Amino acid sequence: CPSGCVQPPEGYCGLPCSAQSDNPLNFYACYFCIEDETCGGAEACQYTPPKDPTATGTDSMGSCRPGCGPGNCESCGWDECSCLDACTWNKRGGDGDDFTIPGSCEDSCEAGNCHLCDPDETGDMSRCESASGCIWDSNSGPWNEATMKNLGECRRECSSDECWSCNESLYGAEAKQMCMDNGCQVVDYEAAGFTGEGFECRNTCSHDDTHSCMSESECTSVGGQWSPDSGRCMEVDGVRTCWGECLRHD
Repeated sequence: CPSGCVQPPEGYCGLPCSAQSDNPLNFYACYFCIEDETCGGAEACQYTPPKDPTATGTDSMGSCRPGCGPGNCESCGWDECSCLDACTWNKRGGDGDDFTIPGSCEDSCEAGNCHLCDPDETGDMSRCESASGCIWDSNSGPWNEATMKNLGECRRECSSDECWSCNESLYGAEAKQMCMDNGCQVVDYEAAGFTGEGFECRNTCSHDDTHSCMSESECTSVGGQWSPDSGRCMEVDGVRTCWGECLRHD
């Protein structure tokens, strides 16, 4: 680690707990605080007790993390969350540990957390339309038995981090070019003979996303296992043909 930084047993490097300054990395300094109820005396940090108080060793130690506030909504309880415009309580979030008020506090729709623009999944697109970086997808979301169609959902706009959103249902004829412009890959099922299937915009093939490896050579190059009889399939005159699928080889 460079001078002035600390390195805990986990091996990563960061600012020491005492570095309560305007440095943008200071947010992470809480994770380096002494694991006691005072968090090393750092007022900006919040102590989380161990889940199992009877555990021994490192499992018996609590942890320190950045305190509740805009940009760190996950540290906020339900009561704190309801007081912050930048945060929204997600009733479907959390890990299920708190059975009193289920859910978790997350960044709000207006802060770019698009899936919380319609937190009750009612099909209300009003907040989504005004949220920067979000777009309403009327062809996805929860299924409505009464109307026999999807209610819709708010999702992130097409970008290099959101290749799946670069599709024709959202962007029409421009979608394929947008996919390529954002460094994503176009998987053209139609051109490969899968009639009526169109195309998908996917991430590039990698060890972390083997599902986006669309050939056996790509798959094996990242340590995946190629399955020729699965993935996108079609049947013509009783003959079943599949594109194939790259499975993660753990």
